[in-house]
Parts: sequence; structure tokens; C-alpha cells
Amino acid sequence: MNACIDREQRGVSIIELMIASTISILVISSVIFAFTSTHRSYKLQSQQRQIQENGQYALEILRHDIRMAGYAASTYVQQQ
Repeated sequence: MNACIDREQRGVSIIELMIASTISILVISSVIFAFTSTHRSYKLQSQQRQIQENGQYALEILRHDIRMAGYAASTYVQQQ
């Protein structure tokens, strides 16, 4: 009867613990890698968006300046 109880109450072996620990470490490492990769991608896209916004603003200023080029001179000539 003791042999039957010993088999049923047997705990987790060290090998099973090591395998479970290894699998857990691999899962956690892959989650951390995915998070850092996503974070880097977000930062890169944010920087690219900022560059595009700055470029659009600069083009708008240039567009306005080009449209206004010579406007004051032409109105001055017409008034004389």
C-alpha cells in the first residue's frame, strides 16, 4: 500500500521544473522582444510623422511667400 501512495503523491521532478522554467523564460523573452520591437517602431513612425509635418509647414510658408512675391511692388507701381 505504501508503494501505491508514493506513486500518487510523487512531486514534480527537477527535470520537469527546469523544462518549465526554460519554457517560461523563452515565452517571457519573446514577449519582451515583441514589446521593444513595437516600441522602436512607434518611435520611428513618430519621428517620421514629425518630419513630414515640419516639411508640410515649410512648404506652406514657401507657397505663401511665392504667391506674395512681387505683390507689394505691383500695387506700388499701380498707385503712382
